[in-house]
Amino acid sequence: MKIDRLARALGLLSLLPLLGLPLSNPDLFWHLSAGRRIRETGALPSADWLSSTRAGAPWVDFEWISQLAYDALYRHGGMASLWAFKAAMMAASAYLLFKTLELYTDSVPARWAAAALWGAASLTRSDIRPELFSLIGFGLVFLALERRRLGRAIPGPGWLAPLFCVWANLHPGFVYGLALIGLYAAADAVERKGRALWLYLAAAAAGSLLQAYGLASLEVIWRHWQDMQHIQGRISEWRGIRLDDPWHWPFWIALASASGAALLMLRRGRRPALGPLAALLFFGFTASRHSRMAAYSVTCAVPLLVHFLGEAGLQARTALRRGLLTALLCAAGAFTLTCSLKYGFTRAFFNDHFLPRAAAEFLARGVPEPSKRVLYNPWGWGGYLGWRLPPGFLVFQDGRYLFHDLLAEGSDALQDPVLWQAFLNRRGVDLALMENVPLRAESTRAYPDGSTRTFWRPYYLSYMPVSDWALVYWDDKALLFARRASLPAKWLAAREYRLARPHDEDALADALSRGEVPARALEAERARRAGEAAEASRSLAAW
Repeated sequence: MKIDRLARALGLLSLLPLLGLPLSNPDLFWHLSAGRRIRETGALPSADWLSSTRAGAPWVDFEWISQLAYDALYRHGGMASLWAFKAAMMAASAYLLFKTLELYTDSVPARWAAAALWGAASLTRSDIRPELFSLIGFGLVFLALERRRLGRAIPGPGWLAPLFCVWANLHPGFVYGLALIGLYAAADAVERKGRALWLYLAAAAAGSLLQAYGLASLEVIWRHWQDMQHIQGRISEWRGIRLDDPWHWPFWIALASASGAALLMLRRGRRPALGPLAALLFFGFTASRHSRMAAYSVTCAVPLLVHFLGEAGLQARTALRRGLLTALLCAAGAFTLTCSLKYGFTRAFFNDHFLPRAAAEFLARGVPEPSKRVLYNPWGWGGYLGWRLPPGFLVFQDGRYLFHDLLAEGSDALQDPVLWQAFLNRRGVDLALMENVPLRAESTRAYPDGSTRTFWRPYYLSYMPVSDWALVYWDDKALLFARRASLPAKWLAAREYRLARPHDEDALADALSRGEVPARALEAERARRAGEAAEASRSLAAW
């Protein structure tokens, strides 16, 4: 039928952004560093080697198989192969979704509308992450549980042991698979449908214990949950799903619609099966607390929306209902495409908007005796810096759990310039790489004639006082400060920016108009800045 062909075409178009968005996850690089380390040493890491702040501290690398896969893909195909791998992983998740939807309906518009909603809700989790392995494992387990509940044949519990053994060494999301089986097993017990699922849970749990680090991995997972409360205010993706974030709206639509469909079943005298209902509520609640759970939640919510509507007697068979489903499909697809065009698409396989690539090139080229320098860097930049900088040039922090306390300590120190300087001094920082953001503070200047003028000057003038710190590099993303007492004076003199500094144009223009700035020195700094920018453009290979 024409409506079926239209729904299929629109559905495919709506899923293209999910598959085609470039990579942008900065954590990819510390995964690449770990994969490279395993390959070069022939052993799994047991202690940190990338940072100065946690050097030698025990580290449980519970995603080592994912990292080896990333390393192999990058070595043989660069970012293009990693991007293709990400697209293939999302396509595999979509395939499992379709197989689940086929259990509930044969309506083509219904399946494709559900797929479009799932794609829109999954957009924020479609980057390259070890989590993608968990989404496939979770979707596979959910499909098997639903097939069994509906009386379809599935293998015995034996297949879960090897699945969870591999899964537990790919990503800690295996615990959500265990939770899903546990919910269905408990539902069976309540509904007196037997105890077979407890055997499935036992097989999965036994397999998940066969990890390279043993029970230490479970301890780290527990530590993540303990850290969540004080990390949520500092890392956006650790926060719960929010109503004020447009990226999260499809999730709320899916969860609310599935919950509403369950209530409609009750109003029509049909009781939803306890296992699916428990999964819907449990993973919906956890997503409201932690946005990373949203991908697992919609894996349940979207198929169950279709299932509950069908059980309530609202099968999509009339032309009107097909038209409404097609309209939903178009809306979901338009949302996905709009968000992708606004935030995601580039000509490269990796969108480096969040990476200080040019600053990393400067650090790699020009800092004297880097192994003796303590470098401060923001949390999100550490993975890339640790991967790009030469051996011996250690980072301050990256996205691993080892640095949760440092993230909190640094975030608290940034609330006040005095606290910030105390933090840098306490940590022995020689080089501070900071974000170049247009934050300004009010500053009043008094002139010899008694007049005053107020300027809005950049934040770093108070946070990184010129008496102690020299600005030796800057670009649109990053500022690099060097402690005067720690680096050679000749090196500082050749690189310091005293005049041509970012976000301080009004004060500079005022000083120029009063003849207080040597024009030749200013032009020399501007020329040096232009030369550095041109050199960075030449040295940065396209991804």
